[in-house]
Order: sequence, then C-alpha cells, then structure tokens
Amino acid sequence: MKLTYRDVRYSQIIRARDQTEAKRQLKPGVLVLVVPNKRPKSLKFLCPCGCGEVVSVNLMPGNEKTWRLDYDPKLGLSLWPSVWLTSGCCSHFILRRNQARILFGKMPKMSPTELNSWWSRGHTPND
Repeated sequence: MKLTYRDVRYSQIIRARDQTEAKRQLKPGVLVLVVPNKRPKSLKFLCPCGCGEVVSVNLMPGNEKTWRLDYDPKLGLSLWPSVWLTSGCCSHFILRRNQARILFGKMPKMSPTELNSWWSRGHTPND
C-alpha cells in the first residue's frame, strides 16, 4: 500500500495558563500550548482532518503516553512521535514546524535522516 498524505498548516501558537483558558482559545489554525508554570503541560488543537475534535497531547512524563515537544521560534512547533487518535475520526498525523501531515496508509519505518528528507521533499517514501 502506498502512503499518501494531506498537509494542514497551523498559523498561530498561543500560550494558555490552564485547560479552561486553552479551551477558550481553540479555533482552526491555532495550536494552544498549556503552560501553568515553566514547563509545558499539554498541547491542544483542533484535529487537522477537519472533524472538529479537540486533540489534547500530553507533554508531562508520567503514567500516560507522553510526546516530546520541540520549538524553534523561526520554524515553529514539532511533536514526536506521530499522533494516532484511537477514537472519533481515528486520524494519524505528524506535527512538524506548525504543519500537520495527515497520513493515509501504513507509515514505513524511517531513520530520522530519511524522515527529514521525506518531509522536506513533500513526496511519499520510496519515490
């Protein structure tokens, strides 16, 4: 099966102090970083597929699955690993540099170098 994808851009990053403030800030094209103290706790945004579901990604190590957040003021925000929703629309996507790449099909295993090349080219793997 060939991997296909669709890209969705998030044009703004907003910082919120708590979950209530984060929910008020949610709208299409916005990533809301919940930072109650000095460390980011979670990232909230509307699903890139357009279904309207709120995606909440845990950034605090503990008992739940945790994602790693990378931020570059010039390039934007990235998450590792990919996000695969287990309910609702069940979207699977990579969030990198404020852009979600929604994946359709099985993502092949790639080294960080191969992944970076694939992302930069904007082509499917093995092209």
